[in-house]
Amino acid sequence: MNNHSGNQILNIESVQSKMQDAGKSEFLNLYKNLLDVFDTNERNSLACTPAVEGEKYSKRSTRFMLIGRSMNGAYQHWEDGLTSSEYAEKALEYSFNRRMQFVTEKKCKGCYNHMKTSFWQLGKKTLLALDESIDEEAWAENIVWSNLYKVAHFKGGNPDSRSKELQLSACIKILEFEIDVFKPTHILFVTNWDWFEVYNEGLLKIEKFNSDKIVAKGVYSKNSKVVVCIRPELKKRQPIVEDIVKEFNGMRCN
Repeated sequence: MNNHSGNQILNIESVQSKMQDAGKSEFLNLYKNLLDVFDTNERNSLACTPAVEGEKYSKRSTRFMLIGRSMNGAYQHWEDGLTSSEYAEKALEYSFNRRMQFVTEKKCKGCYNHMKTSFWQLGKKTLLALDESIDEEAWAENIVWSNLYKVAHFKGGNPDSRSKELQLSACIKILEFEIDVFKPTHILFVTNWDWFEVYNEGLLKIEKFNSDKIVAKGVYSKNSKVVVCIRPELKKRQPIVEDIVKEFNGMRCN
């Protein structure tokens, strides 16, 4: 176990402030281009979910970015009458003002409980293993959460093959921009290889790794350690966490 005290802490109040500045130009334009690819008659069934930054993320030396496949349902759907520019601005504003406490906060009876899912449990266990100084109760405030695909059906479910193909090029550009802005030291893709492969070809270009838990690993842009793991549903999480941490700790950035 390691707290990676040698990693440089970001010298800014919050990465989110930089995201807001960029969102008025490049970031907003990236999302407008993403949303433009969807037909008008299907827009009110869709939702867009940009990355969310925890309140303590930018103050950490271990900056952990947790990436899933897509948002399974969302909080801000594309309302009738909104142009792609208007909805991009609304979705980004919601993301900028949101914090990661939604993952750990107590849920009402019958409400979706993030911490009962394998994805969030795996993310939590990995972060706490990487950095023992993290407050366990507020662990989610120390991460950035994002997804490969930013647009999915509002009522739930992953995007279908047509939707994935439509948004892939724009989503690769957005992911590249997110990594550049958030400057994570560790990126964990909980996606399996089949979802990650096109992003690896289009951006990451890291080594495919044949094991039963880790499917790819490498260093991106000299500064970010990257591990891609299997989806943890119906599997014991602790062995997956141990392999993830082993691979992270075995890598060296330039």
